[in-house]
Amino acid sequence: MKNTTADSYFVELCKSGDTKAFSALFDRYNRRIYWYIFGIIGDSFTSEDILQDTFIKTFVYIKDGKYTDEDKLKSFIYTVAHNSCISHIRKEKRLISLDSLISSMEGYEFYIQIPDTEINSLERIIEEEKDNRFNELIDNLTPKQKEIIKLRFVEHLLFREISVKLEVSINTVKAVIARCSSKMKVNF
Repeated sequence: MKNTTADSYFVELCKSGDTKAFSALFDRYNRRIYWYIFGIIGDSFTSEDILQDTFIKTFVYIKDGKYTDEDKLKSFIYTVAHNSCISHIRKEKRLISLDSLISSMEGYEFYIQIPDTEINSLERIIEEEKDNRFNELIDNLTPKQKEIIKLRFVEHLLFREISVKLEVSINTVKAVIARCSSKMKVNF
């Protein structure tokens, strides 16, 4: 039995909440996905956390009908894993270490992670300018193009999610984004 055929069978069982079927999918893909995540993150404990998060999200997407058989399941899981890694990296970039403030306390190093919520004024000005320029660029697009671009780049939805939300094909979404992106690059 081919993987895609077996995957389709297990996906159908997962849609009804069958955790044993999902366990079979986990057993099939967990090792490869773990090493993919570890290659990006470089820390085994964090990679294991992201792996669990990836498979929980995958199960929820399948159960809620957000996964369709248009894509191969393996590719879908890799996409979820990749997005989970990116989210983790973004979150980590916002955390600062206070070890420079607390140099030593009887030979122990203490780390406190505090979210860096304050953006300096130059960064704020740059972000505002980017937002203004983005809005100027999308003003020249049709309403449908604007909606697709905002869903992709502002709300960070996947092509599949945009397709479902707007009830258009994934190929239409990809084509609109490609055309608009190249048009916006020329004008930028």
